[in-house]
Amino acid sequence: MMSENTYHVQFTCSNCGKKSTYTMKTLIDTGEDPEAERKLFNGSLFRYTCPFCHTVQDISYSCMYHDQARKVLIGYADNEKDENEMALNLNGSYHRDQLDQVLKEWSSSCTKRLVTSISDLQEKVLIFHFNLDDRIIEIAKYLTMMIGEEQGQEFTALFFNHGEDGYSFVAVRADGSTAEIPFSKENYLLLARKYGQQLLDEKGLTADQSWAGTFLKKTDAA
Repeated sequence: MMSENTYHVQFTCSNCGKKSTYTMKTLIDTGEDPEAERKLFNGSLFRYTCPFCHTVQDISYSCMYHDQARKVLIGYADNEKDENEMALNLNGSYHRDQLDQVLKEWSSSCTKRLVTSISDLQEKVLIFHFNLDDRIIEIAKYLTMMIGEEQGQEFTALFFNHGEDGYSFVAVRADGSTAEIPFSKENYLLLARKYGQQLLDEKGLTADQSWAGTFLKKTDAA
């Protein structure tokens, strides 16, 4: 059952086996729900709690996240079909209903991104929360990974973080352990000055470490 961008689905608890109704929103708008960002960061946005046995279960579903104040529109696709459809939607090439028309209007004024994991969605929202350019962050992550490899420290992933001491990257090792790598605002500004002009031509929906590697090779070869 669907009402505009809201779906009511029957969910079966993995613990007690009882069914209950779960509400999914395909459009998460901070203008409509000021608590959306907090829910995303604490994980409750993608979490089902059984009303019978109170078992908590993480879930995943494709959706759009709109930060009204910061003019950011991020598509999260948890499958390839939705990823392809969202890419068309965000590029203004596909229109299906009233929701798509709203997305088209936002697309003209928002920074747009497309991600395929909840952790990437959380990271993007956090980066934009501090009014940073996520492409600069991805370039910094790529360079940090390269330095780590040269020093014999191979990481499987890096995630932007912000704590009491400022910016940092949470580095994930192959065994699942983590380390915190400082990343100063000065380094961010240095990269922004170095690559800001070239980034004006980058209009893609994807900004990750793979994109950063391609961008740096293209830029350094120019």
